[in-house]
Amino acid sequence: DERLESMERTHSLRGPWRRKEVIYVCITEISQADRLIRRGFRIAHRLKAVWHVSFIAASQVKEKPQLTELEKLTQRLGGEFSYQQAAKKSQIHLTMLAKIREAGATQLIVWNQPIVNKLLPHVTQMDVLIVADYDSWQSSRNRVK
Repeated sequence: DERLESMERTHSLRGPWRRKEVIYVCITEISQADRLIRRGFRIAHRLKAVWHVSFIAASQVKEKPQLTELEKLTQRLGGEFSYQQAAKKSQIHLTMLAKIREAGATQLIVWNQPIVNKLLPHVTQMDVLIVADYDSWQSSRNRVK
Protein backbone atom coordinates (compact mmCIF):
# COMPACT_ATOMS: atom_id res chain seq x y z
CA ASP A 1 0.00 0.00 0.00
CA GLU A 2 2.77 2.42 0.88
CA ARG A 3 4.49 1.86 -2.47
CA LEU A 4 1.22 2.40 -4.32
CA GLU A 5 0.59 5.59 -2.35
CA SER A 6 4.08 6.77 -3.27
CA MET A 7 3.46 5.94 -6.95
CA GLU A 8 0.20 7.83 -6.84
CA ARG A 9 1.96 10.93 -5.54
CA THR A 10 4.84 10.74 -8.04
CA HIS A 11 3.19 9.26 -11.14
CA SER A 12 -0.38 10.33 -10.46
CA LEU A 13 -2.34 7.10 -10.78
CA ARG A 14 -5.87 7.87 -11.83
CA GLY A 15 -9.16 6.56 -10.56
CA PRO A 16 -10.12 4.82 -7.36
CA TRP A 17 -7.79 1.98 -6.44
CA ARG A 18 -8.31 1.57 -2.74
CA ARG A 19 -11.42 1.38 -0.64
CA LYS A 20 -11.42 3.39 2.55
CA GLU A 21 -11.69 0.89 5.39
CA VAL A 22 -13.68 1.66 8.53
CA ILE A 23 -13.31 -0.77 11.42
CA TYR A 24 -16.13 -1.04 13.92
CA VAL A 25 -15.73 -2.83 17.26
CA CYS A 26 -18.96 -3.77 19.05
CA ILE A 27 -18.73 -4.52 22.75
CA THR A 28 -21.53 -5.79 24.96
CA GLU A 29 -19.52 -6.99 27.99
CA ILE A 30 -16.75 -5.40 30.03
CA SER A 31 -14.89 -8.72 30.46
CA GLN A 32 -13.82 -9.02 26.79
CA ALA A 33 -13.74 -5.33 25.94
CA ASP A 34 -10.01 -4.72 26.35
CA ARG A 35 -9.14 -7.58 23.98
CA LEU A 36 -11.64 -6.43 21.36
CA ILE A 37 -10.39 -2.85 21.47
CA ARG A 38 -6.78 -3.95 21.02
CA ARG A 39 -7.75 -6.28 18.16
CA GLY A 40 -9.60 -3.42 16.46
CA PHE A 41 -6.60 -1.15 16.86
CA ARG A 42 -4.17 -3.70 15.35
CA ILE A 43 -6.39 -4.26 12.32
CA ALA A 44 -7.03 -0.54 11.83
CA HIS A 45 -3.32 0.22 12.15
CA ARG A 46 -2.40 -2.35 9.49
CA LEU A 47 -5.05 -1.05 7.12
CA LYS A 48 -4.52 2.63 7.95
CA ALA A 49 -8.22 2.74 8.72
CA VAL A 50 -10.51 4.83 10.84
CA TRP A 51 -11.90 2.80 13.71
CA HIS A 52 -14.75 3.07 16.18
CA VAL A 53 -15.63 1.29 19.40
CA SER A 54 -19.19 1.12 20.65
CA PHE A 55 -20.15 -0.26 24.04
CA ILE A 56 -23.82 -1.18 23.88
CA ALA A 57 -25.80 -2.28 26.92
CA ALA A 58 -29.47 -2.99 27.58
CA SER A 59 -29.40 -1.55 31.09
CA GLN A 60 -27.44 1.07 32.97
CA VAL A 61 -23.80 -0.02 33.27
CA LYS A 62 -22.66 -0.38 36.87
CA GLU A 63 -18.94 -0.56 36.04
CA LYS A 64 -18.52 3.15 35.25
CA PRO A 65 -14.78 3.28 36.14
CA GLN A 66 -14.05 0.36 33.78
CA LEU A 67 -16.08 2.03 31.05
CA THR A 68 -14.06 5.21 31.49
CA GLU A 69 -10.83 3.18 31.24
CA LEU A 70 -12.04 1.56 28.01
CA GLU A 71 -12.81 4.98 26.58
CA LYS A 72 -9.34 6.24 27.53
CA LEU A 73 -7.71 3.15 25.99
CA THR A 74 -9.63 3.64 22.74
CA GLN A 75 -8.74 7.32 22.53
CA ARG A 76 -5.08 6.67 23.39
CA LEU A 77 -4.91 4.17 20.52
CA GLY A 78 -6.53 6.64 18.11
CA GLY A 79 -10.09 5.33 17.96
CA GLU A 80 -13.47 6.89 18.66
CA PHE A 81 -15.46 5.54 21.61
CA SER A 82 -19.20 5.74 22.18
CA TYR A 83 -21.60 4.34 24.74
CA GLN A 84 -25.09 3.38 23.64
CA GLN A 85 -28.03 2.06 25.59
CA ALA A 86 -30.54 -0.19 23.88
CA ALA A 87 -34.19 -0.09 24.93
CA LYS A 88 -34.20 -3.84 25.66
CA LYS A 89 -31.68 -6.67 25.59
CA SER A 90 -33.43 -8.10 22.54
CA GLN A 91 -32.77 -4.82 20.68
CA ILE A 92 -29.00 -4.57 21.24
CA HIS A 93 -28.31 -5.80 17.72
CA LEU A 94 -30.63 -3.14 16.23
CA THR A 95 -28.77 -0.40 18.11
CA MET A 96 -25.49 -1.87 16.83
CA LEU A 97 -26.74 -1.96 13.26
CA ALA A 98 -27.72 1.70 13.39
CA LYS A 99 -24.28 2.71 14.70
CA ILE A 100 -22.46 0.45 12.20
CA ARG A 101 -24.34 1.96 9.27
CA GLU A 102 -23.89 5.49 10.60
CA ALA A 103 -20.11 4.98 10.69
CA GLY A 104 -20.03 3.40 7.20
CA ALA A 105 -18.17 0.37 8.56
CA THR A 106 -16.47 -2.05 6.17
CA GLN A 107 -15.27 -4.46 8.87
CA LEU A 108 -16.98 -5.49 12.07
CA ILE A 109 -15.34 -7.01 15.16
CA VAL A 110 -17.63 -8.77 17.65
CA TRP A 111 -17.45 -11.40 20.37
CA ASN A 112 -20.85 -12.26 21.87
CA GLN A 113 -22.33 -15.32 20.11
CA PRO A 114 -26.07 -14.52 20.50
CA ILE A 115 -25.48 -11.02 19.12
CA VAL A 116 -23.46 -12.42 16.22
CA ASN A 117 -26.34 -14.70 15.21
CA LYS A 118 -28.70 -11.72 15.10
CA LEU A 119 -26.25 -9.44 13.25
CA LEU A 120 -25.00 -11.74 10.48
CA PRO A 121 -28.12 -11.64 8.27
CA HIS A 122 -27.90 -7.81 8.23
CA VAL A 123 -24.17 -7.29 7.62
CA THR A 124 -23.58 -9.27 4.44
CA GLN A 125 -21.85 -6.28 2.80
CA MET A 126 -18.92 -6.24 5.27
CA ASP A 127 -16.27 -8.51 6.74
CA VAL A 128 -17.06 -9.84 10.20
CA LEU A 129 -14.38 -10.99 12.63
CA ILE A 130 -15.72 -13.05 15.51
CA VAL A 131 -13.11 -13.02 18.26
CA ALA A 132 -12.69 -16.30 20.12
CA ASP A 133 -13.28 -16.63 23.84
CA TYR A 134 -9.87 -18.01 24.80
CA ASP A 135 -10.71 -18.31 28.49
CA SER A 136 -13.58 -20.77 28.04
CA TRP A 137 -11.62 -22.62 25.34
CA GLN A 138 -8.65 -23.08 27.70
CA SER A 139 -10.85 -24.25 30.57
CA SER A 140 -12.70 -26.78 28.39
CA ARG A 141 -9.38 -27.97 26.97
CA ASN A 142 -8.01 -28.51 30.48
CA ARG A 143 -11.11 -30.55 31.44
CA VAL A 144 -10.60 -32.86 28.45
CA LYS A 145 -7.07 -33.77 29.56
